[in-house]
Amino acid sequence: MNDQGLAISEMRYAKLEGKTLAGEPMVCLMKRILRRADNAREGAALFRAARRTNGYAYWLGDRAGNAIGILASAGEFHQYSVNTQTEISLGGKNYPQYPDVIYGGITRKRRATWSRSAGES
Repeated sequence: MNDQGLAISEMRYAKLEGKTLAGEPMVCLMKRILRRADNAREGAALFRAARRTNGYAYWLGDRAGNAIGILASAGEFHQYSVNTQTEISLGGKNYPQYPDVIYGGITRKRRATWSRSAGES
């Protein structure tokens, strides 16, 4: 989080097209955005304009209550804002979109696969 109240989180998201090392590394990009952006909208604009590398999911939030989710790689950019829809469709199922909530994570099936491969029960 920066002094203006902008917070960013990230999670690797390998399903996006366009992977390259010829761009700004994720950690450097996040650091630059925290230095230059005052709010979630400015941060999202910097993410969009950046020369990105591999696929990541980013979440930005600010003191005013704005929240933006981004799926981005070198070849793709998708931006999602809270409170713009009442339902989320995923895998043929519909889920409610709760006010002021932005979602992110992995599926139960994938999490179970990772747990088994790590030797956890």
